[in-house]
Amino acid sequence: MGNFFKDNADLSFYFDSGIDWEKLVEVTERGFLSKDGPKSTAEAVELYRDVADLVGQFVADEIAPHVAQLDREKVSFADGEAIHPPRLEQIYAQLRAMELHAMCLPRELGGMNSPLMLYFLTSEIIGRADVSVMAHHGFHGGMAAAMLFFSIR
Repeated sequence: MGNFFKDNADLSFYFDSGIDWEKLVEVTERGFLSKDGPKSTAEAVELYRDVADLVGQFVADEIAPHVAQLDREKVSFADGEAIHPPRLEQIYAQLRAMELHAMCLPRELGGMNSPLMLYFLTSEIIGRADVSVMAHHGFHGGMAAAMLFFSIR
């Protein structure tokens, strides 16, 4: 089916040439002090590439083949609650299982400790298949990041 990260030359270019990973990794990994995190910039970038590749493959296999169905089946409302069609609920469940909503949260809080740039890149990958799924991903990841930022005060 392809891969929405590897098969998009512009995304590969940005990942390989357009992002100053050295500075982002330095800030994100806080001196490589985490026992669970990468121990070098090269290791961190390899991890970030693996995440982008995983998302790209997921999008190609689980979202892109179903976009017409996702457009046809509408979200309904009952008793003030949104009821997602089965396919959309399955995709959301897979995003939760992949723990993508916690990409930017620190490892100490159960997150992946990813830089926002990787989060934005994976959102772009998802959006290239289906913007509504990307919006869902963005909402949950954004909520997680906002809770963290505002809890630090």
